[in-house]
Amino acid sequence: IAQGVYDDNRIRVCVLDDNSGEGAVVFGAIDSLGVTSTDVRSIRKGVLEYCKAKDIKVSSIDIAATHSHTALDTQGVGTAFFYKLFLGGIANIFPFLYKLPFLADANSFKNYFVKQSIIACEEAFEDMEDGKLYYDTIDASKYMKDKRGLVSKEDLPDMLGLKFIPDSGSEPTFITEVGCHPTSFGAGNMLVSSDYIYYLDNYIKEKTGGNTIIVQGALGQVSRDNIVENLEGLTEWEAKGEESKVYGETYAELIINAKYDKELDPVLNVHHKEVWLHSENSLLVLACEVNLVNNKVYYREDGEPVMASEVGYLELGNKIGFAPAKQPRRNRSAGLNFQSHKESSKSFNCSISSSISFSETFS
Repeated sequence: IAQGVYDDNRIRVCVLDDNSGEGAVVFGAIDSLGVTSTDVRSIRKGVLEYCKAKDIKVSSIDIAATHSHTALDTQGVGTAFFYKLFLGGIANIFPFLYKLPFLADANSFKNYFVKQSIIACEEAFEDMEDGKLYYDTIDASKYMKDKRGLVSKEDLPDMLGLKFIPDSGSEPTFITEVGCHPTSFGAGNMLVSSDYIYYLDNYIKEKTGGNTIIVQGALGQVSRDNIVENLEGLTEWEAKGEESKVYGETYAELIINAKYDKELDPVLNVHHKEVWLHSENSLLVLACEVNLVNNKVYYREDGEPVMASEVGYLELGNKIGFAPAKQPRRNRSAGLNFQSHKESSKSFNCSISSSISFSETFS
């Protein structure tokens, strides 16, 4: 059980459109360890309803987690764990048991953060501007390492940085991916925090006035390296988050100082394909069946348990490709189409990233 809130947890959203008529792409990043496919579908459903009401065409809604180990529990695993573990199966048979406080609280919070995520997406749609999109690669290998020792620093991939500059001259939006685990607070921490993501975000806002969204969370066993914090003169409270602060500001400097001298043509292609995965982990299946987590398990005719996931591909400017496949997320009604190397339109249309807190009410 958390003993307090050290810094804010947020949902950050950026909407990008190439003005081709194919539809906008929504990127949402939630400060959390993970988000279940069921909750991603709930967010997508709410956003699609909003877009339908506003006559907005959308081609893809991508919701991911920053993977902060100290963020609020958006999966429901850490909330009333033992009650849910032992009563979940019974509550499936007798649904009225879900009204018990220790089971209802978890659902109340999940409903809240899903609602806040939908609101953030709506606000991002309402804040779109025409502009140009630039990119650069960022070498961050000095500040990260593979804890397993399987990948050398020289072989760690560069970060990709995107910078959207509105034609109006207003603040830029930085879109990037940081593959490093947000685990600065350590395993014994009992405070809610979004880790270095919070300080990265705030630092870029302070120095440039711009907004930032990290569209891909942690990868493999990549962790921080060569981060040295100075605790001299700090209070005990300040010292708790100093490593996260130094780390976030170090990454923010790399992002801000990238050249961004390569402009991308306003071409945006996206494609998703649903895949079914056999679950070899019987404990995971049990956790889903007793609603310890709300991922859905399906059974083939032969009794084999399977779970829905997806493989996605996104292409920008006929030059940059993303192929995320880490989290199960799919919405059959999204109407996603792929056109390779379509002709570019006039300009990109992008939202200034919307950032909404979801930790204040449940702190």
